[in-house]
Amino acid sequence: MLYKKHKEQYQKDFSNLLNSVNGFYAFGEVQLNKEMEKRGIKEKNELILLNGFGGLIIPKNKKQRFENEFFLLNEKDKKRTQELENNKKELKKAIIYELNNHECLYTYDLNPVYRLFPKHKKMVLREYKKLENRHFS
Repeated sequence: MLYKKHKEQYQKDFSNLLNSVNGFYAFGEVQLNKEMEKRGIKEKNELILLNGFGGLIIPKNKKQRFENEFFLLNEKDKKRTQELENNKKELKKAIIYELNNHECLYTYDLNPVYRLFPKHKKMVLREYKKLENRHFS
């Protein structure tokens, strides 16, 4: 599936970016200290928590580099997304994948999928209704 490859490539690219800027996630003091030690970072004031990245921490001196490379990564991702949008069959598969991934049939919340496919809300709703009919018939 084109979409799955697309997601895997984005994740690989993002992981490579994090490694290149010595970024990491920490969700508590113990985890933060462990990651700092692992990376040879002595003081917490050498780090910055990036808003909008769910706990992503990078060295302050790498912030500009991260922002520049993240912008380029997103530009590349936009091109991949455009390829997907030009292929209706693959787009449909992607929407169905995300409807299942976000358990929309159980939560009745399509918003996570709408956010992923903002230009295709009608298609999302149509595919949701098809899944719902199959699942609950």
